[in-house]
Amino acid sequence: MSTMDKDFKVKNGIQVTGGGTFGAPVVVATPTEDNHAVTRAYLDDAIATPVGDTPPSDPTNGDFWFDTETERLKVYFNTEWISLATRGDQIPDHIHDTTIDGDGRITEIFWDGQFPELAMQILDGGTP
Repeated sequence: MSTMDKDFKVKNGIQVTGGGTFGAPVVVATPTEDNHAVTRAYLDDAIATPVGDTPPSDPTNGDFWFDTETERLKVYFNTEWISLATRGDQIPDHIHDTTIDGDGRITEIFWDGQFPELAMQILDGGTP
């Protein structure tokens, strides 16, 4: 009996050793277990990052949101949206203290050794 150009139905699943090739798109159901296959559309929807000036209404830990008002990517963790650092947030060496706004941006930097010339005094520590 020839198996060419025949449709097969498998009752209890199929195991393919060494991989397989399909001549047409594979249709899969919505996954309900960790080891279920997903479609590209399902995956794209699952990892899509919402964009806007208000956060998503029902987030879970690990969700992302791009805040268009502050132009910051945020991640939801333990009941709050946390801003992620950007390349513009690089902190220079030798900072003693900084002022950071409510969105995690550095607004003032106090540098080591930048004091008015008149305020500096040489102290004599004496001899041992």
